[in-house]
Amino acid sequence: MMTSNEAKDQLCTYVSHQSSQYMGSVWESVHHWNADFIAVKWNGEISEFEIKVSKSDLVGEIKAVRRALEKDSVRIDQLRFGGGQRAIVETTKLSASKVEKHHHYLVSQRPLFRPNLFYFAVPLELVEIAKELTVGTKYGVFSIDQRLIVKKATKLHREPHSNSTILQLFSRACTIRYTRLTTEAGEK
Repeated sequence: MMTSNEAKDQLCTYVSHQSSQYMGSVWESVHHWNADFIAVKWNGEISEFEIKVSKSDLVGEIKAVRRALEKDSVRIDQLRFGGGQRAIVETTKLSASKVEKHHHYLVSQRPLFRPNLFYFAVPLELVEIAKELTVGTKYGVFSIDQRLIVKKATKLHREPHSNSTILQLFSRACTIRYTRLTTEAGEK
């Protein structure tokens, strides 16, 4: 069975060597809805890849997507102090943060980070079920084993991302690569 780290390595290979449309990538972007893997295209568009290596994890995430599409699944409250907003998700047995994330990507117009394209990245044995489960959504499917988009995503929005967003992503990528290299060097 493929691990999440092996999937990230495959996605890195795809972005770096097989697809000339991308300038770079980063994984585990905590400031961007805890994205598993983000790839930046030369035109400023960002694709997010949500890695799912088990069927139960994939099904659970798709349930959160379906819940996010339901009317009134997320309520936005204005905060009294500071003028901010807070999302309130009423759900049972689903990750409230996942429902909020997908609600923002698919429904909300709040000015928070949102990729241009979103893909579920799955091993070959989950490709068909992922394609079936994403019917009726804007989300696509990426086959990790084949390093291939098997179901195209529909754009969540058309605007390219700002240079500051891209710089923030790549600054995170440099930190990850440094941490990974020093960790691997210490293990030897």
